[in-house]
Amino acid sequence: MGWQFWIDRGGTFTDLIGINPRGEQIVRKVLSELSDQQSDPAVLAIKDVLGLHKEEEIPNHLIDEVRLGTTVATNALLEEKGSPVLLFCNRGLKDLLRIGDQHRSNLFQLRVQHSKFLANAVIEVSGRIDAAGVEVEPLLIDNELKAKALKHLDREGISCAIALLNSYRSPKHEIRLKEWLKSLGFSNVICSHEVSALPGLVSRGQTALVEANVGPVLFNYLKKVTNALGTSTRLRVMGSHGGLLNPKSLLAKDTILSGPAGGMVGAVSVAIDAGILQKPLIGFDMGGTSTDVFYVPSSQGKDWERHPETEIAGQKLMAQRLPIQTIAAGGGSIISAQDGRLSVGPHSAGANPGPASYRKDGPLTITDANLLLGRIQPDDFPAIFGPSANKPLSKSIVKKSFTAIATKLSSTPEQIAEGALAIAVERMADAIKKISVFCGYDIREGVLIAFGGAGGQHACQLAVQLGLKEILIHPLTSVLSAYGIGIATQQQLITTNLHLPLNEKSLLKVKAICKSNQRAAEKKLLADDGFRKSFHSEELRHIAHVEIRYQSSDRGLMVRVDSNSNTKALIDNFEGKHLKRFGYIPPRNEILILERIEVEVTTSTSTSTSTSSSSQIKNPPKNLKSIHKTLVKVYFPKYGWVDTPCYKRDHLVQNHSVKGPALLVDSTSSIVLDPGWFATIQPKGSLLIKALDSNKKAHNKSSAKNIEVDPVLLEL
Repeated sequence: MGWQFWIDRGGTFTDLIGINPRGEQIVRKVLSELSDQQSDPAVLAIKDVLGLHKEEEIPNHLIDEVRLGTTVATNALLEEKGSPVLLFCNRGLKDLLRIGDQHRSNLFQLRVQHSKFLANAVIEVSGRIDAAGVEVEPLLIDNELKAKALKHLDREGISCAIALLNSYRSPKHEIRLKEWLKSLGFSNVICSHEVSALPGLVSRGQTALVEANVGPVLFNYLKKVTNALGTSTRLRVMGSHGGLLNPKSLLAKDTILSGPAGGMVGAVSVAIDAGILQKPLIGFDMGGTSTDVFYVPSSQGKDWERHPETEIAGQKLMAQRLPIQTIAAGGGSIISAQDGRLSVGPHSAGANPGPASYRKDGPLTITDANLLLGRIQPDDFPAIFGPSANKPLSKSIVKKSFTAIATKLSSTPEQIAEGALAIAVERMADAIKKISVFCGYDIREGVLIAFGGAGGQHACQLAVQLGLKEILIHPLTSVLSAYGIGIATQQQLITTNLHLPLNEKSLLKVKAICKSNQRAAEKKLLADDGFRKSFHSEELRHIAHVEIRYQSSDRGLMVRVDSNSNTKALIDNFEGKHLKRFGYIPPRNEILILERIEVEVTTSTSTSTSTSSSSQIKNPPKNLKSIHKTLVKVYFPKYGWVDTPCYKRDHLVQNHSVKGPALLVDSTSSIVLDPGWFATIQPKGSLLIKALDSNKKAHNKSSAKNIEVDPVLLEL
């Protein structure tokens, strides 16, 4: 076997896990924005691990596979750096996609901020398909339409989006129009039926617009990466639905939540390894630019529901995604004083200039607050900062900036920093409650799975805010999204619109569609050479869900369906979910509708090389005193500055416990163990952090000076 690389290209950092031919893991974390704009951070990180200079080419057959999660399409949409788009629509519907569904995020806002309309020009065409898929007016392609289209052909990088009524029923008008535009010389033409097979012209059309806008940006990037890796390297891209995609067949809209999806896959896998799947799981991925959260009910495992829509930058996309909520509260969230009050975010310092401590004249951020309070130790971070990328984090710059804000608000630098952290934690707790408590779930017995570069610094505070008593932190916590991308399976999802009443006759039709879609999905998977070499059709896993809703509602719930399903079982499962989610069940005479069916074909295991994720060193120190690095000053609420032991994470010994306050550090992350919490090293290296029970708390002294560290561990 050759090398394998699992990469998550985030907004601030690019995380990489390399697997060498001996199965050993090598971890790298580099800034996503480089001074050399012509170089890609993922490719440079690979070359660094391989011992190559950045100008050297990667030899053929050295790398077997690269698995990539990327925010390229997302950033192109957010930063409005996509291609110009020419939209073709039905006559009389020129402004439909601009108007949208008139959704307003704030009903009482007097000045509504509309999202940008992605089409640079709109051309109406004659022709109409009705709701049954029957042509009621033929498509008219004449010289007048040709003249209108040719006016835009010379525009650099122009893409075309075609969104016609009822094309999900019969796409023949869209197909004919696409072929005609290709013959004129338009190279990138996207049809709405290609991006979604579901009804809803507004969302389907907006999805086609987004695909036409950011698709060229993503595919140019993937082409650049492929050329750098060489023709012998297999490239797979992480999809928002939690599976790997072949670059030859993916759509840009399916990568919008690429990295966060990898994080959820990794986090759930970690929970399974730790044997805590019987408890609710709360995922907390705090990176540099944003924080992603998710909730998985107990015993659901990897059989999670997917959402059929994704909303980003005001655009509603028909794109399958895992149930992940993203908020603008990361380590790079900017701290400022506005109108006599402290403000955090939503804007981020990004990777360039980055936080103030990065020595590039950046603004004050959450990362800087952790640095000032001792929750991050500069000596434990690599010296990759400053204009020449060779300096450590600067605490002096941070202290000066916090002092300036403290003077403005008549406070102390420590209080300002602690207040900023409290605001960020509150915002993250609210996001978690929206996807769990507000949906009818009781999370009090759940486990918080904290990861991301900044996750370990806030895990205890967030757990207290949510009333949780257990936290799980993996050895690869700061690069867990890359790990999830590495262990993900290659998938094919096929969605079919139904809109049938729930009865035995309809259920027979559903089962027939399931079998047909399974065969189609298998065919697509096995057409991939790299996949076919690793798996055969008998090793594939089939899962089908049907969306059921009440006739009077436009919101449905997904229910598992298989060859043994009957109408009573489907109704019982649906009503149980409806009661849990909405708190009631309508009268029994309410008609149930089968809205759509979703068939997934995947493998039961990943095609990647099996590796150990344990963080334990091969020869643990016999004298436990050697795992204790030093005592450092850390600021804790209610206690002030406390002399706190700082441990090397990878030197901790299995089954031993560490009692807070403590810092656990490695080369890419810092974990803060607050007073009142203790951590135990699990067999595979994960930290299981628990709140001390009430009896132990009663014996703890409240004064900071009297906080004691476990003498058995430190041997002081």
